[in-house]
Amino acid sequence: MRYIMSLLILMVMMTGCFVPPAPQTADEFRNEFIKAGVKDSFVVDQSFKKVTDVIEKNTPKCLQVAVVSKEQRGYGEVSFQVNYNPTVIPSKGSTELYLQINSASMRQLYDNKLPEKGMYALVVDATPEAKGKSRIDMYKMGSQDVLKIANAVKNWVTGKSNSCPDLAD
Repeated sequence: MRYIMSLLILMVMMTGCFVPPAPQTADEFRNEFIKAGVKDSFVVDQSFKKVTDVIEKNTPKCLQVAVVSKEQRGYGEVSFQVNYNPTVIPSKGSTELYLQINSASMRQLYDNKLPEKGMYALVVDATPEAKGKSRIDMYKMGSQDVLKIANAVKNWVTGKSNSCPDLAD
């Protein structure tokens, strides 16, 4: 979480206090990564039903969390809370997982122009492939916490583990 906040501060510093608008939908978020040619795609030896089931089962218990961190600054200790807000949308031909991140400092940085649940940080699309297999496409921010979450989701859909990511500092 500290890395997300540091990334946002670095973005402001590098852009001369200009912060590009945050994507307002999962499609906008996904399209930004497609334009940049950045997407993690792989096929897993799990049926689409099994992939959908594990995403639906693990997402609420692992990703619907609020994490409070404390940082020592020059003027004292500062604590802040980051809320992780997942959404799972299963359908016959695809299952989508969206993870949005929300905090007071993110809202301030983006002048309250974020979607209601916060900034999109991860979008996962699962679709059926050949019999007994599924295709996974991941679009993700590069912060340490989001990478931990993406790795946990990858472990879920490959059948390696159902563990929740450790988001504590």
